[in-house]
Amino acid sequence: MWRLYTGYYGTESMWRLNTGYYGTESMWRLYTGGTSTESMWRLYTGGTGTESMWWLYTGGTGTESMWRLYTGYYGTESMWRLYTGYYGTESMWRLYTGGTSTESMWRLYTGGTGTESMWRLYTGGTGTESMWRLYTGGTGTESMWRLYTGGTGTESMWRLNTGYYGTESMWRLYTGGTSTESMWRLYTGGTGTESMWRLYTGGTGTESMWRLYTGGTGTESVWRLYTGGTSTESMWRLYTGCTSTESMWRLYTGGTSTESMWRLYTGVPVQSQCGGYIQGVLVQSQCGGYIQGVPVQSQCGG
Repeated sequence: MWRLYTGYYGTESMWRLNTGYYGTESMWRLYTGGTSTESMWRLYTGGTGTESMWWLYTGGTGTESMWRLYTGYYGTESMWRLYTGYYGTESMWRLYTGGTSTESMWRLYTGGTGTESMWRLYTGGTGTESMWRLYTGGTGTESMWRLYTGGTGTESMWRLNTGYYGTESMWRLYTGGTSTESMWRLYTGGTGTESMWRLYTGGTGTESMWRLYTGGTGTESVWRLYTGGTSTESMWRLYTGCTSTESMWRLYTGGTSTESMWRLYTGVPVQSQCGGYIQGVLVQSQCGGYIQGVPVQSQCGG
């Protein structure tokens, strides 16, 4: 060991070599006080591992550089990091390989109102994940892409968000087990516009759905088709808000029965319905509403 120290909180130089029961260590350190500067280098070999590390720090509002390589019982890790302080600027790179997994990560961050870029690749066990993200702060912009494959499933997702309450695009595809799902969504904020499409196939069923929404005083369109087991359902709905108009149509077939329904609403209740059982069992129809303020209703059955 060699050491030089000059007091009142400043100036230290140190070099150390240790060879013993748990390994061999080499270290060199330089420290200069006041607003501070520190440099350190370390090499360690012992047991099932080897570690190399270099670190530079300049104090006050900060600057930090670090490099580390570790090889040992649980794997191998390489890492590099640069930080420039007072709430901003970070770059990092990391590679890890160990057991049944491998991970790579790179990140760039610039602080204040923000900028972040990140990329990650992970492979391990029964899964693989890839992810990339870009964020630009203030009122915001975000882009994200992710691919995951693992177990019985695969998922792909892409998302774009442009902030302060508006504009989002999303696409997702999932395949796993006995099911598959596809979804696409577009949202534009403020008084609002939303479009969504979804297809799901899984188990004993299949579902398709489409929706368009235009906000403020409101307009909504929905279409849905479901087929599964012994049943089928179709539905369509149109709504126009404020003083309001609604149209809806539904057809359901399942088991031993069939139901059809159509509804029109324009500020006053009007409804029609028919339903029944097949092959000589009860059949019924009904309509009811108001015409010029007078209640009208008819019903027949057989």
